[in-house]
Amino acid sequence: MTVDAIGAGLRSDAPGTIQATEPTRFDDFARWLDGELRTLDVELRGAENTLREFAVGEGRSIHHVMMALEKARLSLMLAVQVRNKALEAYQEIMRMQV
Repeated sequence: MTVDAIGAGLRSDAPGTIQATEPTRFDDFARWLDGELRTLDVELRGAENTLREFAVGEGRSIHHVMMALEKARLSLMLAVQVRNKALEAYQEIMRMQV
């Protein structure tokens, strides 16, 4: 069985055969994290577009622009904090003695 098969939630019963297994909690977390990062990307791009539209005179008021930028900034700060906590947890696990 290859590492790719293990990471993808696959199992191999006989040489040359790979069958899908039920999703693991890691798969669920990875799928959730991927979705959240995609949402963050959409939000950041939306705020950038709102600012660009305002700069060329096509957009809404400055209040809408500032709210979009602040929402994107807070979402990015949250994502960075989640990453920091995950990294701290990983480092703590690596320090554990077996």
